Amino acid sequence: MTKKQQNGFQKLFLILAALPCCGSLQVSIPEKTYEVAKGDKITLTCLFTPARPDITMLVLTWEAEPNSPGDPMKPVATYFYERQVDIAPAYEGRAFMSVDIAKRESSLRLTQVTIEDSRSYQCSVIIPSDDEGTTAAITSLLVLEPPSKPICSLKGKAEYWNNITLTCMSEEGSPKPVYKWQSYSVQNIPQQFPPKTTEKEGSLFLFNISMETSGFYVCTSTNQIGFASCNFTLAVMPPSMNIGATAGIIGGVLAGLLCGGIIIYCCCCWEKGKKDKYAEGSPEAVELHDGDAPEETEYNSQTNPRTQNLNYEEKGVLHQNDYDENRVVAGRKFEDDQHSYDSGKGRIVEAVIALTTGEIIMVVVVIASMTIMIMINTETNINNRMIP
Repeated sequence: MTKKQQNGFQKLFLILAALPCCGSLQVSIPEKTYEVAKGDKITLTCLFTPARPDITMLVLTWEAEPNSPGDPMKPVATYFYERQVDIAPAYEGRAFMSVDIAKRESSLRLTQVTIEDSRSYQCSVIIPSDDEGTTAAITSLLVLEPPSKPICSLKGKAEYWNNITLTCMSEEGSPKPVYKWQSYSVQNIPQQFPPKTTEKEGSLFLFNISMETSGFYVCTSTNQIGFASCNFTLAVMPPSMNIGATAGIIGGVLAGLLCGGIIIYCCCCWEKGKKDKYAEGSPEAVELHDGDAPEETEYNSQTNPRTQNLNYEEKGVLHQNDYDENRVVAGRKFEDDQHSYDSGKGRIVEAVIALTTGEIIMVVVVIASMTIMIMINTETNINNRMIP
């Protein structure tokens, strides 16, 4: 062995001898991601390798990622060398920490995990005079939760030629669910979506809908731990098929006809009573005839019984003739006025006068039924023309 080779071996020996004292602290977590179902338990493991084998002082801390970026890490559990573990109040009763100095290992066990526990966790080690190297390591915890039953809803009006959106959303689920829509015809046969239909993040966009768009739509919410679904029945109708408006129109027609029938009935009763009143004659004429005759008879009898009696008879006859003539003229005038009135009202009023209450109601019902039938036929014709 030459002198040069001997010098090389000496340098290598010195390097190997100096490695233990010149190393640095190394902290690591074997698993980069942990997964656990909601309500179960999980154990996170942290390994550390100090620069020197003898450890006289050590502080090991588990911390959780804060809720808001920029905030400091939230302490979970802290271990002080040869002392008991300190658990943060927020994790008391469900977080347990252990440290094995000989194995250079620490574990954090979480029980009854919730969705709030889905976050990153950091394991950090502090050893005096050994602060170089990798002093901390981070891992992620994903709490799995099956999707809750999604809620299917409609945005827009399901009428011909409109654009609508079917939405599907699960309030719970970890990781975030993926949504998928399927369409079935009225006969429960799978069918393709209409042209230009798009689907994005649980929303199904339907354009220029028609009767063929009607059917059953099923949305399935899925993640790696489970799935759930909801159904939506889509019934596309013509714009005129507004149930509320149609019912309002029919109700208005019926109410109008009923009020009209009541008014006609009242008018008929009033007209009939008025006609009967005029048929009894003029009360003034009767009183004039009865009152004047006796007075004039009494007056003439006191003046000259014989002479005045003849004058009375002549005057009485003349007065009676004048009265009868006036009464005939008044009667003819009344008849002319009555005839003119009846002609103005028309024979329809006379026909209605003869109707009973039941007959009037029957007429109103018939007219209402005919009106509704005309509306339905008109609506049906419109629908037939609109259907492609």
